[in-house]
Amino acid sequence: MKSTGIVILTVAILISSSLIQALTYPSDCNSSTLRSYASQCGLEVSSGAKHYMVRDGAGRMVTTIPRSVKSNGTCRSIINALNAKCEGGSSSDGENSGNESSGSRSPRRRNSEIGRAHV
Repeated sequence: MKSTGIVILTVAILISSSLIQALTYPSDCNSSTLRSYASQCGLEVSSGAKHYMVRDGAGRMVTTIPRSVKSNGTCRSIINALNAKCEGGSSSDGENSGNESSGSRSPRRRNSEIGRAHV
C-alpha cells in the first residue's frame, strides 16, 4: 500500500505543476514572483546573503534569484531556467537560453574532474 501512496503523490505533484502558468519576460521580473513560481512547481528556495538559491528535489542548483531583480538578460535567464525545470524545457520567448551544448564542443569540466598531464 505504501508504494500506491507514493505514486498518487507523484502524480498529484506532476498535475499541479503542469497547471502553473509559465513565467514571461519582462513582466515577471520580480523577486517574489520568481520565488513563488519556483516554490509552486516543487523547487526548494533558500535564502542567501544577496540571492535566493533554487534547487531541485535532488539538491542540484537550478538558478539563483537576486533580492532585487531588473528586467535584463539575467532575469531572462532565470525565467528560462525556471520554465525549463517546471514545464519540461519551454522558454519564455522561444529563444535558446544559451545553456545547451552546440554538439561540436566538449562540455566544460570542473577542475576536480581534470586530471594532471602526464610528464
